[in-house]
Amino acid sequence: MFKNNPRNYVPAPAIYEAMSTYDENKPEFDCYRPVDYVEDCYIGDCWICDKYGNVHPDYCNSPVPIDASNIGALVTRLEDL
Repeated sequence: MFKNNPRNYVPAPAIYEAMSTYDENKPEFDCYRPVDYVEDCYIGDCWICDKYGNVHPDYCNSPVPIDASNIGALVTRLEDL
């Protein structure tokens, strides 16, 4: 996966690798899943998840704001899960 191509907008909802781990205590949750309404924003709410779309148990009540430059390469599309 490519970690050297920073974004300047939040992409369409799918699962993307995180440029850096959000929670170092649970490194398996190293992906972001933007919510539907933030596409093309500079900062947008994302679910912290693993590569299968399972939401981080400590952040399961609400998505968190993520800067678009912290969203890396596409891992999988939601319809492929």
